[in-house]
Amino acid sequence: MNSDELYSPTFHATGSDESGVEPADFHILNEKLEIPSLPGLIDRPRLEDLLRRSIDQFPATLISGRVGTGKTAISAAFARTLEHAAWYSVESSDIEWHVFAHYFAASVLRAGGSEVDPHSLVPEAGVPSQSVMATFLTNVFAEAETLLLHEPLLIVLDGVHHLFDAGWFGEFFALLLSSLPDNGNLLLLCRSKPPNPLWRLRSKQQ
Repeated sequence: MNSDELYSPTFHATGSDESGVEPADFHILNEKLEIPSLPGLIDRPRLEDLLRRSIDQFPATLISGRVGTGKTAISAAFARTLEHAAWYSVESSDIEWHVFAHYFAASVLRAGGSEVDPHSLVPEAGVPSQSVMATFLTNVFAEAETLLLHEPLLIVLDGVHHLFDAGWFGEFFALLLSSLPDNGNLLLLCRSKPPNPLWRLRSKQQ
């Protein structure tokens, strides 16, 4: 594996996951934190305008649709217009809490220009309690805010449907919505409808 594919050095996650198995060392792949480059796309000004207005009016926006409907393309085009956009391409293997938490922290810190090791902000593996998740979010946003200085921050989670079956999903995202800084916005991209209730997200169907 090429060293320029890595955002940070090898992380060793302590503790055990839900199965009781000790999690292995893993690398954070830079490509999962990069805004996708999708050349040859057709401009969709009406949808781009709808997305921009939703971002301006609401703290969180959901775009759901089948593969090939343009969720990632329109969101990536929008994210590229911003100075601070945290992008995280979620995969099925990220359903484990310690994996997701490392990538989430790395994406937000990277958008804020922080050089802090995400591992220092991630609690031990295993089933996280509400207080553990709340502390995690507080620490991540506090670290990013020291560099952002209240500048707008967009957090994009592409493929969040991979997390719907995670035991911690509902509670974490409820906490995430309530923990977003005043300058923060959340954009969720998924292929299927998320579990109900969907809290107060504004839903957009492409």
